[in-house]
Amino acid sequence: MKKSTYTLVIVICFLLVFLYKMTHIAGKEPENDSNLKLSNVPENENYSSGDLVITTSSPNTDLDSTLPSPEVIPDILSPSISGKIIYYDDKKTAIIDASNTSHGYVSVCYNGSNPKVKVRIEANDNMYNYDLPSNGEYTVYPLQFGDGIYTISVFENASKNQYMTLFTQKITVKLEDENSVFLYPNQYVWFTKDSDVVYKSAQVCNGLTKDIDKVSAIFNYITQSVEYDYEKAENVKSGYLPQVDTILSTKKGICFDYAALFAAMCRVQGIPCKLITGYVSPDWLYHAWNEVYTEEKGWITASFYLEKEGYNTVDPTFYSNMSDSNKAAEYIGTGTNYQEYHIY
Repeated sequence: MKKSTYTLVIVICFLLVFLYKMTHIAGKEPENDSNLKLSNVPENENYSSGDLVITTSSPNTDLDSTLPSPEVIPDILSPSISGKIIYYDDKKTAIIDASNTSHGYVSVCYNGSNPKVKVRIEANDNMYNYDLPSNGEYTVYPLQFGDGIYTISVFENASKNQYMTLFTQKITVKLEDENSVFLYPNQYVWFTKDSDVVYKSAQVCNGLTKDIDKVSAIFNYITQSVEYDYEKAENVKSGYLPQVDTILSTKKGICFDYAALFAAMCRVQGIPCKLITGYVSPDWLYHAWNEVYTEEKGWITASFYLEKEGYNTVDPTFYSNMSDSNKAAEYIGTGTNYQEYHIY
């Protein structure tokens, strides 16, 4: 066999190994019910990043032991279920609390016996669908489409993938601050004042006063202490939602978990942060990342610079698992390699 043929075989083998690693760096897109048109995303999509080399490094298990006791525990913004403005069907099976829409969220509860219930939120040519637990407790959903008239609908499962409308209500939303949507907890970034993530965020940001320094501390903590969970990525179930305290405890997660944890820790500090799901180039496979808001430009790592005031793209999953931090920072850049699908 000629030398050139040997070289070609080696290159092909390398590419096969590389592609296998690349297609296991993100979690599967949760499945949805087709009749509600919840998603046009093909099932079981994984991330691939072209020529960026992915490696898995062990997390720094000693990092927590070096963190100080926080001087101050932040007062977080907690959703309120006041009942001042509520809407419901004739039997009060579904209740919508719209008392705090000016803060960027609505709360919905279901008191019926149907095990599969959905909420749809529509406004300004956008439509998102969510699961609604059948436990009689309120679930908080973001109103991330700006000011306008929103339509909130609750659906009950009829059979298999068929759903029937239980209740629909239109509400007018006027936000006091467009960033408040990304400061409050919601179904995708959930925490309370008693959550471990509040204390951890306080530890990580202890003594820091500038938002850019807090973002840097949070980003570095997550990328140095959380390990990518390949097994979870292979087996994640439909409807999976991140549990930020569990991620802190296990120090493992998929891209959805990294992004939820980063968003939660920033929101605890009063820093607006979006959790975004969508696609990444060059093959536009499914992924989750963040956009964080600061009024300052600056370095958050030795190689990663936030280039503008306002929202900047950050991707703790990629940065944590790429062997070359400079290439990771270059790829994340200003977000041109990312295409948004949903924002929470």
